[in-house]
Amino acid sequence: FTCSDATGDDRPLCNSDRTCVQCNSADALALEQCGAATPHCNLDSFQCEGCFEHSECPETACDIKARQCFPTNKILYVRKGPVVPGDCSGNPGGGGTKAKPYCDLDTAILAAQINGYTSGWTFYVLASEDEGDHGAVTLGPFEGPDADVSYAFVHEMGGLLDKHTRLLGLGPMITVPQRFTLYLKEFGVLISNDAFSDSSVGIECQAGGSVWLDDSRVLYARGPGIRASGCDVHLRRSSVAFGYTEGIDLKGGSLHAVNSFVTANNWITDKNGGGIRLRPDDKGAPAADILYSTIVNNSNEPKQATHGDTITCEGAATVKIRNSILSRKPGTGNAGVVCPDADVTILSSVTDGDDNIGGNTKLAAEDIIKNLSVNKLTGQYKIPSQASAMFFAEAAQWEIGDPHFDVDFEARNAVPGGFDFAGADVLPKL
Repeated sequence: FTCSDATGDDRPLCNSDRTCVQCNSADALALEQCGAATPHCNLDSFQCEGCFEHSECPETACDIKARQCFPTNKILYVRKGPVVPGDCSGNPGGGGTKAKPYCDLDTAILAAQINGYTSGWTFYVLASEDEGDHGAVTLGPFEGPDADVSYAFVHEMGGLLDKHTRLLGLGPMITVPQRFTLYLKEFGVLISNDAFSDSSVGIECQAGGSVWLDDSRVLYARGPGIRASGCDVHLRRSSVAFGYTEGIDLKGGSLHAVNSFVTANNWITDKNGGGIRLRPDDKGAPAADILYSTIVNNSNEPKQATHGDTITCEGAATVKIRNSILSRKPGTGNAGVVCPDADVTILSSVTDGDDNIGGNTKLAAEDIIKNLSVNKLTGQYKIPSQASAMFFAEAAQWEIGDPHFDVDFEARNAVPGGFDFAGADVLPKL
């Protein structure tokens, strides 16, 4: 019997281990192994599940929290312009189609909210005809809606050099109020050189909100790259880099980072700095869950016993880090992780700290940094050569439930208990 016959089409594929499975590919939807309602193939169970990547919802985007695609009847198109008068619409309710898109995101948001808050809108941002950047975006008033609302901002690539939609200004560039969940796919959130205050943040997320960054980046913030108060922050294949103060300032709430980078964030006297700052709020301590990520070359105000270059905890917090790379900026005189009142677990990572009880690999900060190469457009610190790969290649330990791919969708050594590359980047063997 074939697997299809033996399982009544429930598990029609014969896997490499000669078991019958529903699916066995990350491209299960395109290969028609999985259907539109359950387009994601779980490569641990080989079962079709609700969406987990935006690419699995080719007409809209994935509401990852709900594991279902956004509806196809709530799509609005945006293209910055116009170059030709009338080429786009600045009138809420008078555009939003691909043929007549709205001229900016704010107009599109007003159109989506013209009859009150409703959830499930996908905003496709097309390539700008004048190659200009979009400005700041606010999803709604500070108090937010009466019920949970989810939006998705999706960049639609117009050419090989048009890989991200850029938001550029003084900041905050995106404000997410309470009860809002915002998904960003392939966005660049940048602070302009004219910014000068601590309010010049990339993303401001208020209590009760959440933000998911996929394949995106937040760069050059004067205040924190992401400032979140009672908000849930998710980074997937994304970077927060080159800020003048903290990369991420999390007060309460949670941070989840996978295959991501928090890098080269600096400090301003008496305004803090470093990679990640964690503080309790009135509802409790923050939680950070960091997996296969690279947090390096951040610096905090020098020689401050309470300041960590990589992570600073100001009070209670829960920090779980696994299969990652952690390194302060060499020469600051600071420790990397300073969390005296927090519950911190670091496992199977490359670190410049003294905590080796979790099977970590300890290296000098100088050796970690010199064996990574920075992309100044993205903030990604990646492994440049086979010679450098030896420092990271067997430091991590893959477990079921971990990602099967790295930041570039290069395959990981997805064998339970098997050695793997620490950090967000895998260097494939020649």
